[in-house]
Amino acid sequence: MTLIGSNFQLLNQANLQATVTPDLKIDGDLKQINIKGIIRIPRFLASGQQKTSLAENSPDLVLIDVEQANSKPFRLQQNIDLQLLLGENVLLKTAGIDAQVEGEFRLKSAPQQEVSAFGEIHVAKGRYANYGVNLDINRGNLLFNGGPISQPLLDILALRTVGEVK
Repeated sequence: MTLIGSNFQLLNQANLQATVTPDLKIDGDLKQINIKGIIRIPRFLASGQQKTSLAENSPDLVLIDVEQANSKPFRLQQNIDLQLLLGENVLLKTAGIDAQVEGEFRLKSAPQQEVSAFGEIHVAKGRYANYGVNLDINRGNLLFNGGPISQPLLDILALRTVGEVK
């Protein structure tokens, strides 16, 4: 299957909106799916407050006398090679951040592998405000070097200037 579109409204919720321009080739069978191509994201808005829990379970938590499910989940193998290009109207307005971001990154995986990310996202302009502190984001980079997309390297500098003091 080939999926080509222009300014397709992918999401339209109160706190999450996205318009995409896909150019994808998708094929596969009941065991594996192959997705290759480019997704341009001309417009994206994530807004609202991020919900956080007060406490989370520690990774070394061991539950005793809990029944384990014996069924093996259906797992479709994936072969992904997607390039995502962020447009000029990609905005994050959540969890104290008000920023316009730009950049591009690639998502890749092969059968039996997790999805890895490569590329960079930059804050074109932005502010961070939390606990009564307002900071200008002077430098904001998320760097993806082949690890999971949820674990980018962060290079962020946010400052408040009062006179000559930063």
